[in-house]
Amino acid sequence: MKKSMSLFAALLILFSVSAFAEAAEMPAYQPVPDFTVTLISGETFTLSEVLTRKKAVLINLWATWCGPCEREFPYLQEAYEAYRDSVEVIALSVERGDSTEILTAYAQSHGLTFPVGSDTGVGLADRFVSRGIPTSVLVDRFGNTVLVEVGAQTSSYGFMAAFEQLTGDDYTESRVFSGFPRPVPPDPAGQETPAALAAGLAEAESPDLRITFVQDENTWPFLASEEDGKPCIASTNANVDNSSAELLVSAFAAEGDAFSFRAKVSSEEGYDRFRIFLNGGYVRSFSGESGWFSFALMLPEGENEIRLVYRKDMMEAAGADRVCLADFALLHGEEAAAAAAANPAEFYPYAEKTGFEFANDSVREIAFFTPDGELFDMNSLLGTADTRFYIIPDEDIRFTATLSRVMEWDDMTLVSNGGTWNASDILEGELHSGRGDEDYDTLAILDNYQQIVYAAAFVFPDEETASSFEAMLAQEADGVRFRYLDE
Repeated sequence: MKKSMSLFAALLILFSVSAFAEAAEMPAYQPVPDFTVTLISGETFTLSEVLTRKKAVLINLWATWCGPCEREFPYLQEAYEAYRDSVEVIALSVERGDSTEILTAYAQSHGLTFPVGSDTGVGLADRFVSRGIPTSVLVDRFGNTVLVEVGAQTSSYGFMAAFEQLTGDDYTESRVFSGFPRPVPPDPAGQETPAALAAGLAEAESPDLRITFVQDENTWPFLASEEDGKPCIASTNANVDNSSAELLVSAFAAEGDAFSFRAKVSSEEGYDRFRIFLNGGYVRSFSGESGWFSFALMLPEGENEIRLVYRKDMMEAAGADRVCLADFALLHGEEAAAAAAANPAEFYPYAEKTGFEFANDSVREIAFFTPDGELFDMNSLLGTADTRFYIIPDEDIRFTATLSRVMEWDDMTLVSNGGTWNASDILEGELHSGRGDEDYDTLAILDNYQQIVYAAAFVFPDEETASSFEAMLAQEADGVRFRYLDE
């Protein structure tokens, strides 16, 4: 083979997408080397000098082409205006092509009043940027790095809360921040009792339908609210990065019963989503601007647990950034069946299993077996849910992807040697890939949030390459050999 690498390394290389993946991140608590930079204003910024006047400095590493950076700036500007007497903010572009003229025009058009300059010649990106931009570096009054955070903030709360701590009189020694402070979920104590609230939202209270308000340090509750003049229960995690609001409904069902409710979703389409789970399994999700709609969930006989979750990602927000729920009810018989039949149509199709279907006439599936004839456990070796192997001599590898309800289409990315595709790409139909400079193509369906590989396919051009692959497996188990599954 052209090169020797472990299977783990092959997958890691395949899934690495950060342009700054090889940069080293400086650990917190380390002193920041002093630096001087000429700003777009013509003035100079020297870190040590600024720290004689200010109690903290936030260094924002960004670029003019960076969308998340642009979305973050209004919140950073808001925090800067509130704390500019005691905290300095400096935005340094990591893009060499961002000249003084380009940066000046950008700062003016975006209303940035804090210092702006270029990292060229300074080298902070080499030290701090490890997984992408924007990257925020917080330096305290003692000149120590106390936080390195990757990703855009979608509200000013984190900036302001960090600035408040760093400027306090009780800040007498450096302490590491695990991340920008997050808002604290409201306590549902004092909220109407589940029974009373259920009675208020349903036409008639049912002893078989119970509501539990969920709240902990990581989970935001749904609380009583109002929407369009109508009482409802609404999620409370608007504009909180990487957060979930959850409501738990318990329903004791007879055969043919359904749990029904009305919902209104106002969120960033495709990213922030209202999700429905039944007894631990994913059912449906809704996103974007829905208006009020009805949904009925057919229930198995007996006790059921329904989780209603509004998931907010770590990017931007849109709309009201919340979900409102109303008219909870337990339906029976024909009424339940009719309500379920009237549910909104699925936008994305789902299949019985997650995987790939190849359109090449030459495709033949193979598998690797141990000397005693047992199938070699490739999934445990790679940490994947389902890994398959094929021989396709064609240069153009044609395939489609299928997804089961183990995950949502909007949560996945399909990657291979020949490209990267999201849900909308996959739904267009047949895709094309190839080996490129590699000996074989590797396709994988990857969960965007947890980086779980739900399905992978190794496509070899010939038996010789498949045999060479056996040599790599020999590091794990001697005598592993492939054979065709159609023989």
